[in-house]
Amino acid sequence: DALFVAKRLPLQPNVTDVVTLDFSQSAQAATTINKWFSKHTNGLINNLVQANDFSELTAFVAANALYLKEKWAFPFDPNNSFPGEFTLADGTTIEVNMMSRTAKYAAVKGEDWVAMALPYAASRRGGNNCYFIAIRPTKDARGFAANLSAAQYKDIISRLRAAQHDGPATCRVIMPSFTVDGATLSLNDALKSAGLNRIFSYADFSKLTTAEDLYLSKVMQKCYVSVNEEGTEAAAATAAVANFRSLPRTVVMDRPFIWIIGDLSGNTTPLFMGIVEKP
Repeated sequence: DALFVAKRLPLQPNVTDVVTLDFSQSAQAATTINKWFSKHTNGLINNLVQANDFSELTAFVAANALYLKEKWAFPFDPNNSFPGEFTLADGTTIEVNMMSRTAKYAAVKGEDWVAMALPYAASRRGGNNCYFIAIRPTKDARGFAANLSAAQYKDIISRLRAAQHDGPATCRVIMPSFTVDGATLSLNDALKSAGLNRIFSYADFSKLTTAEDLYLSKVMQKCYVSVNEEGTEAAAATAAVANFRSLPRTVVMDRPFIWIIGDLSGNTTPLFMGIVEKP
């Protein structure tokens, strides 16, 4: 995680681990932030943000990077890979590199899906293994994903966990190697549909700054995933850009000016008035 803040953003006293930028120099700011993403994704994501994402109204950018590189617990032998057919959503087929491996895997079947968990070699914190979980619906995968509820997802994971605990069965898995180098996606609509509309009109960042009238202008994300015979390498980069609602006005009285003490009704005589010609 990293926080890139505008020079003029007043921070709370306990907020110290930040990078200060001049967002009016938008190209330089984008270069700095993209270098951070590149470093923390092992060079997989280098161009999440662009110069036109920033202006003198930008207050801060909250950045998050995730990088994973894991080897399979049961590596695929490249010699067992073969050219195979993959059926697309429209029913047509293409030829792809199919990996093949026989080992003990947790695999379960539902009414309209099958799922399996391929373990990675390294244990995670707490001693739990990380898995590549593949769910293949009987029919429309995109429709299945769109309608996948939290309860159904938990049910699938629960069944896989039980299968792993009870003793995975020996089975052969055939799966294509693939790489996803995704485009930069705006998460604004997704976050709004999840009920977070308010942060795009007003957000409370009082734990970070004493400045008021801030809002998120955009949240963007880019992902990269490569799955091959050796294992999986994946990276995700997310940036949330917060803006000031308007620039603070600067009015400079640097030449002779008139001063008045009175009210603003316009119906009463000023109490005092004068001219400052030489302070």
